[in-house]
Amino acid sequence: AMILRDHAFVETQTVVDSTHDRRFRVRCFGRLTEGSRKNWQEHCSAVVSPLEKEEIAVERSRLADLTQRGSEYPLEGYYERLSKIGLDYGTVFRGLKRLWRREQEALAWIERPLPENEGRYLLHPVSLDACFHALASFDIEVTDQHALMPVGVRRMTVRGRLPHKLWCRTTWRGSIGTGRYQADLSLFDEAG
Repeated sequence: AMILRDHAFVETQTVVDSTHDRRFRVRCFGRLTEGSRKNWQEHCSAVVSPLEKEEIAVERSRLADLTQRGSEYPLEGYYERLSKIGLDYGTVFRGLKRLWRREQEALAWIERPLPENEGRYLLHPVSLDACFHALASFDIEVTDQHALMPVGVRRMTVRGRLPHKLWCRTTWRGSIGTGRYQADLSLFDEAG
């Protein structure tokens, strides 16, 4: 994870290398630039590969199933609850608009304002951040003193540019060690 300090400028860079089997290795680096020349530090890495058409059809059917058989989760006071554990989001970052839950799955409807620089991103960072907000609905071992933060991505598959309105299907996988948890997130455009 990259720790951001108040009033500190952080340079970032992303390196993408082909692995010659329709996959790409993506590595993200950062360094503080407070007047000194510090070395670049790797903060995350991932392998990116295309999905097959069959996998896409299965995901679309799961979206419909969750909205029909899941229960809509009340979002009134949701961001206020997150604020109490130290996760304060301004209005632009409050992209979670609707949420359905069923057992260890959630389906979130995400909307964010359309910025002028929309074309720069395959997935806008504000949209991705809002997708992680749905994880708090699982009421995992979060207390008034602790907030869970995403620190890694095991696998990311990109099929195309995602708009400012999208679906996020989340599957909670549970604890993978002391203070560490795992979940799967699948993002789709409005059509699924």
